[in-house]
Amino acid sequence: MFLLFLLTTFEVSGQNQVPVAGYLHLTGTLNNEIQVTMDLVKLGDSLYADISCRGEDRNAETIPAGPITCFGKTGADLTFNLRDQGSNQVQVIKGTFEKDLHAKGTWKNQQGETLPFEFVERYPEGSVQFNVYHVKEVKKLVKKPVSPKASIDLVVLIPGESGNNILSDTLRKIIQQCYFGKTDPSPAPDSLIAGMKDIYFENYQTTNSSLYSEMRQGPSYNWEMLKYMHILNNQDYLLTFYIISYGFSGGAHGMETQDFYSVDLRSGRLLMLRDIIRAGSEDGLSQLLTQKLRKQANLKDGQKLSEAGYFVEEVKPNANFYLTADGLVFFYNHYDIAPHSFGATNLFLTFDELRGLLK
Repeated sequence: MFLLFLLTTFEVSGQNQVPVAGYLHLTGTLNNEIQVTMDLVKLGDSLYADISCRGEDRNAETIPAGPITCFGKTGADLTFNLRDQGSNQVQVIKGTFEKDLHAKGTWKNQQGETLPFEFVERYPEGSVQFNVYHVKEVKKLVKKPVSPKASIDLVVLIPGESGNNILSDTLRKIIQQCYFGKTDPSPAPDSLIAGMKDIYFENYQTTNSSLYSEMRQGPSYNWEMLKYMHILNNQDYLLTFYIISYGFSGGAHGMETQDFYSVDLRSGRLLMLRDIIRAGSEDGLSQLLTQKLRKQANLKDGQKLSEAGYFVEEVKPNANFYLTADGLVFFYNHYDIAPHSFGATNLFLTFDELRGLLK
C-alpha cells in the first residue's frame, strides 16, 4: 500500500479544526505554572511529539526539562494520548483537542502524579510553520502470497512559501540538504521523498532478487527503513531539529542514528560549535565531556573509560549537538564512542558548567 501525504488538510467537527495530518507548535502550561512547548506531528491517527518544559517551580525529578519524545494515537472523538518511551517509568499524556486547537488534559509523570495541562497552537514572531510530507509503503520481493518484504516510512517537514526568503528558500535548502543530501530547490518536496522511496525499492530488488532465487533459506531478505524529522525548538528565531534514521538490511541488528541541526532564523545560518564556544576552549570542553561520561558510567578514580568498554579515553566535542533552555547536549550515536550494545550517549552540560567557555 502506498501513501503520500502533503499534510495541510483539515477535518472539522463542530467548531473544532484539527489537522487530519500536519505539524502543530503548541505552547501552554502544566499544573498552571510550568511553561511547556510541544512540537507535534500528526499522521492520520498516529502522533509523535517533542516536549520541553521550563519554569522556576519545575522539579527536575518530576518533570524533566526535556526534550521528551513521545508517541501516541488520536481518536475520532478528538481525544489523544502520548507516551514517553525513554524511561522505565513511562509518562502518559491524555487530552482532547477543543475549539481553536486548544488541547486540555492530564499528564501523569514518572512519580505517578496526575497534573493538568492546557496548550494552544501559536506561531509567534521567530517561529516557522511547516508542511509535512509523508511516504509509507511495503513492497514484496516476489509476486507470491508469502514473500520477503521491504518497508519504508519517511517524514520530512518543509517550510511553506512566504515573503521571507530565509524561511521559504534558505531554510528549505538546509533541510533538504540534511534530509535528502540535495540543495537544489527546484524539485518539489513530494518529488524528492517519492524519489527516495523509488531508489530504496530498486536497491532492494537489485540486491536480493537473484540471491533469493538461489538460496531462499539464507539470510533475512526483509528490509526496513524509517526516517523521521522532529522539531526540538521553534521559537525566538532558533530552529532546532533532528532526523532519526533506522535501517535494517539483514545482519545481527538494524542501525539507528540521530542527527541534530540548529538554524539561526535571522541570518539563515546553520549553527556550528564555533558559533557557541569560544575559540581555544576545545580542551576545556573535552575535559567537561569526559568528566560527565565518567560520572554517568560510575567510574572510580583512576579507572579508564576503555576498562568500562568505551572506545575512547577522552571525549571530544562533536558537531552533533543541540541547545536546550538549560544547557548544551552532545549526542554520540552507536559506535561513535562505544559499542552498539551501549546504545547512544547523551552528554548534557549546563550553562553553569560551561561558564567561561561560551561566547
